[in-house]
Formats: sequence, C-alpha cells, structure tokens
Amino acid sequence: METLRSNSFVFIRQNKSNLPSRGEAETILNSTHDKHTKVYAHSKAVAKLAILLAEKLSNSGIELNLDLVYASGLLHDLAKGKSNHAIVAGKMLRKMGYLPVAEIVEKHVDIYLPKEIQIDEAAVVYLADKLLKTDKLVSLEERYRPGIERFRHDLEIRRSIKIKLDNAKTIKNQIEKE
Repeated sequence: METLRSNSFVFIRQNKSNLPSRGEAETILNSTHDKHTKVYAHSKAVAKLAILLAEKLSNSGIELNLDLVYASGLLHDLAKGKSNHAIVAGKMLRKMGYLPVAEIVEKHVDIYLPKEIQIDEAAVVYLADKLLKTDKLVSLEERYRPGIERFRHDLEIRRSIKIKLDNAKTIKNQIEKE
C-alpha cells in the first residue's frame, strides 16, 4: 500500500499497478468533484458509455483494456474548471503513477488521428466524451452546435471546433464499421 499526497487530498493506492482499480478511480473522482455536480454526472456517464463502446469493439475482435477505458473515462475531467484542464489532470494522474490514464486524459480535448486510424482506448474515451452533454446522449452535431454558433465570428476557434467534430465523426464512423 502506498500513500500519495496531492494539493487537495491524500490518496492511498491499494496496488502498485499503473492503472487505478475502479474503486480507486472513483475515490480520485470523489476527491475533486461533488457527487451532485454536472462534472461528476458527466464523468460517470462517459465511463459507462466508453465501456459499452469498448465491449462492442471487443466483440468485433478489437482488444481494448477495459480497466484503462473505465479509469480514463471516469477521470477525464478530473481538473475541469481549471485552465487547460486536460493537461492539469494528466499531471495529477502522472504524480499518482497512472501514466496510461494520464496519456488518454490529456488527449480527450484534442486527439491526433493518423490517416490510417486504429481505434484505441483514447479514441473510445474521446468519442464517449463528445457524445454526451452532461449525462445525456446527444448527436455530435448537437454537442458542437453551441460552440460553432458562439464563435461564429472567430474563424480560428470555429476551425478548431470543426477539427474536433470531424475527429469525433471519424472515430464514430470507424467504430460503426467494426
């Protein structure tokens, strides 16, 4: 057993694995977000949807680490509310020794997709996050419409939003083919 200290909590790791158990991941989330917040509800929903997608892919022969998918989905918004929340959360998770989770969490806002996309745990968590508005399943267009409308006069931000939408559509289309 190992005790880790963070700025806001003390966390006792039950194992020295580079992945938190589901219970440990939930303890980490509970330490930063109240159970009655939208971020908490969203995080739980992303983890649940990401697992459903990963299980579908596993049934199609694509092997994914379900524990990694769950922990990353649950903890993707660990530092939500802070500037560059994905990077901040990644640093927090690295300090705890959860490098694979940190890497996925850091990608959940912007993901790089090679021309020959291969669905991995990061892509699954990215899509699950984009398909949910708080804890409600929505279309990708519905999820991105408010940002596109809000920044309709800012070409650079709109372009960035469009790239994120296109990435989500690419991942979704690839998953649907499997």
